Amino acid sequence: MFVVFPLIQQLHEMLQQTLILKETRSLQDRLQKIYEETIELTTKRPEEILKIVIKAHRSKVNVLLIESSERDRYNRNKKGKKNVSNKKSDYSATNLKGLNLQEKIFVGN
Repeated sequence: MFVVFPLIQQLHEMLQQTLILKETRSLQDRLQKIYEETIELTTKRPEEILKIVIKAHRSKVNVLLIESSERDRYNRNKKGKKNVSNKKSDYSATNLKGLNLQEKIFVGN
């Protein structure tokens, strides 16, 4: 029975990701559908959950994540907000306490 827990955890992570995307109005219907599909998967019996191909479901969620991310980046750039910096910085072992880090993106290169 305990082998089910990692699968449920992955499904719940997908639920959380789709909730974050709810502000993307143009994808609303598709997001709602994938959200409901994911909820349905989490309510199955343990034997049924073990038969779910998580990778296939995750790929459907990822399509929406990528599309939403691309639209968000486009909208941010369209408004004049740059989401990437040409300046590369190394913040390792740096004290960031008290700095305003809103809208900063810390993506590893």
